[in-house]
Amino acid sequence: MSDIIHCSYSCLSCLNTCSKKFQYAYEESLIPIVSNRAPLDFGNAIHKGLEVMYIERDLNKALEAYEKLYKELQVQDMLRTLVCGHQMLEEYYKINFPLMDIVSGVEQTIREEIMPKVVYTAKVDLFGIKSDGATFVTDHKTTTRMGTFVVNPEHQMTGYLYITGAKIGYYNFLGVYAASSKKKSADKFARYETSRSEKDFADWKEFVKDSVERIKGY
Repeated sequence: MSDIIHCSYSCLSCLNTCSKKFQYAYEESLIPIVSNRAPLDFGNAIHKGLEVMYIERDLNKALEAYEKLYKELQVQDMLRTLVCGHQMLEEYYKINFPLMDIVSGVEQTIREEIMPKVVYTAKVDLFGIKSDGATFVTDHKTTTRMGTFVVNPEHQMTGYLYITGAKIGYYNFLGVYAASSKKKSADKFARYETSRSEKDFADWKEFVKDSVERIKGY
């Protein structure tokens, strides 16, 4: 094993959910067989659309990028349809895009040595600067259940805020509904602002430290 231990949100979540799964995935580099890739592939296509939306500042180019990846991944799902994704991106653009103030980075991979010989890696969906000068990071979630993610204390966003030095964080939940859904467009998005205290960061570092000690045992 290298002297440097590399970890991430996915790595630590896997370790603390199922140690055997962690061993297979991160120590033996085995690729799991996934019976239903539709939620993951649909989410990846939506993320690609959002990435292009912020880089190009253009909704049509975002829709084209989403559709291209959606078709390449051959998403087959009665709920996560091609049309549904188009509607989601169009509504996201209308509701959330004007709120983002200054965008300073999109889909950036950040690596930081958070303690001696321990490097934490995060892929941040969006960096920005609010009108009051506060820096923030945004993490987009694609989910069929709005209550799936707990904003605080959630160690993914805590890690993102710590290694980027951002003051606040956002979640944008993109609810996936069938194209025939009668729900109002505003119900498809939930925008939460969250922040972390010094104690939150200290607890997170202790969590990482304990996890790293377990990783050393493999």
